[in-house]
Amino acid sequence: MRRILTSMTMGLLLSMGVPACTTATTSDRDASKQPAKLTVPSGTYISVELQDGISTEESSSGDPFTGTVSKDVIVDGLTAFKKGSVVHGLVLDAQEPGREKGRAQLRLVLTSVEHNGKNVPIQTQMYVGIGHHIHKRDAAVIGGETGIGASDGASTGGDAVPGTALVTKGKQLQYPPETRLLFTLASPVEI
Repeated sequence: MRRILTSMTMGLLLSMGVPACTTATTSDRDASKQPAKLTVPSGTYISVELQDGISTEESSSGDPFTGTVSKDVIVDGLTAFKKGSVVHGLVLDAQEPGREKGRAQLRLVLTSVEHNGKNVPIQTQMYVGIGHHIHKRDAAVIGGETGIGASDGASTGGDAVPGTALVTKGKQLQYPPETRLLFTLASPVEI
């Protein structure tokens, strides 16, 4: 009796123009929900706006930093990383300027980027920032303004080395919050 009712119901539905239902398998449903994988190739640029300030005075090797993607990263017409996605990075080296060391330097890398609510590990090429030297003429002016005149680099002895530091050291390197830096992927990332 049940088979007869099912057959009659199916016949009635078909005669009314209602398509017959088919059962989807679990694998059919899973395949329709999961988007295709996208590979972000090495050499892809990621523009980052810093949330944390980084400087040669206050940062040290191994310090983490965060930022956000400042421009959508587009691959094959698809958005790989959306503007505003959080990125995490690492200070590899923070070198203050000095007589032996030369100019101030910061070496930074990105370690992960947020994609669909998950942190995706990434490897970027090292971003290297290099500070400027203070020229002797500028140092003489600065030394004159502070009352320390050691424009030839000679120290007057004791702890009074700010004048010589102004002459022999370059400027500190500082990236305040909202500074935009451009990183490059060193290896492809599948998302």
